[in-house]
Amino acid sequence: MTVRMTELPQQEKQWALYSHLSPLVSSFVGPLVIWQMKRGEMPFAGNEAKEALNFQLSIFLYALLSALLVVVLVGVFMLAAIYVFNIAMILMAAAKANQGVAYRYPLTIRFVK
Repeated sequence: MTVRMTELPQQEKQWALYSHLSPLVSSFVGPLVIWQMKRGEMPFAGNEAKEALNFQLSIFLYALLSALLVVVLVGVFMLAAIYVFNIAMILMAAAKANQGVAYRYPLTIRFVK
């Protein structure tokens, strides 16, 4: 489900974009900081940061479980698949946020409501 926000200011779209791209350098810390800073003044950017935060926490959990499975060798392939999936979803979400479209990551556990 995508919701288009046509009247969004460019600055709010940029903050949403940053919230999706920041995990490339900071895992879940970037989205957490942006969500804390912008959730009150920029609803779209705050919601996108929360979505990115939930996704990164889910990815961390999936990677941790996969790391435990490295002992039986299947974990190596799962870690590689999770890495590729994470990068692809980050780039897709960033593109949507730049257009002002709300994005919901697949396979995400909603830790932060």
